[in-house]
Amino acid sequence: MLGKLVVGAAIVGTSFAVGAPTASATPVDVVFGGVYPTFEAAQQACADGIAQGRWWGCSYQTPAGTSPVTYLWVQV
Repeated sequence: MLGKLVVGAAIVGTSFAVGAPTASATPVDVVFGGVYPTFEAAQQACADGIAQGRWWGCSYQTPAGTSPVTYLWVQV
């Protein structure tokens, strides 16, 4: 009896492990969108690109330190 439960649990666990990658969302291509002098300039570039249909989303990176630049990454 216990052996049947262990085998059944192993089969169920394997089916979840195999099925999980196919059930996930499609991958998103994230590409570098440029370096901007301020965060606000990067936000404006993001909004302009979305309005033009060049990409559908953005993320930002501001490096630590005294540099005021912002890196823009876009989802295409």
